[in-house]
Amino acid sequence: MYSLVSGIIHEIVDRSISKSSLLVLGIDGAGKTTLIDKIMQLAIPNRRPKTIMQTLGLNTDNINEGKISLRIWDLGGKKDFRGIWYKYMPNATALIYVVNGKQEDRIHESRKLFDEITCSFTNSIVLVFLEADESILNLFPSADRAEKIFFIDITKDEEIRLLYNWMKSTAKK
Repeated sequence: MYSLVSGIIHEIVDRSISKSSLLVLGIDGAGKTTLIDKIMQLAIPNRRPKTIMQTLGLNTDNINEGKISLRIWDLGGKKDFRGIWYKYMPNATALIYVVNGKQEDRIHESRKLFDEITCSFTNSIVLVFLEADESILNLFPSADRAEKIFFIDITKDEEIRLLYNWMKSTAKK
């Protein structure tokens, strides 16, 4: 009897929580893991920064704030790992594609991947440019496929907070 009542209560509580699964993609070295770590520090103020290492496969994080639950999948950007990206797409509520403006020699590669992804992913897509100004949009003609575009200086919490607020809004839908 206890397990029945417990299960019903768990189901009711679980239904009241807005959930979202966010997929974070970009070429290797774009700053995906650093960006997610900064977001996690905003979400969990006492959390210490991680030692950032190259993502080999997948990093996951969870944010539970009030009635919002965010699951974040940070997938490795090396060519060897890009094949798994498409396996996560069907289960993602939204996709955050990260481009590092300082990787000038790899902008074309990053744009090409963004173009491929936007043809395969039908939910919300956000384009995040780290350490870049709006002139980078000249190199990303397909940027208009993104629901929203953020220009973020990784050292400025207020810019990171704008992205974090957008992430939370995906769970409210």
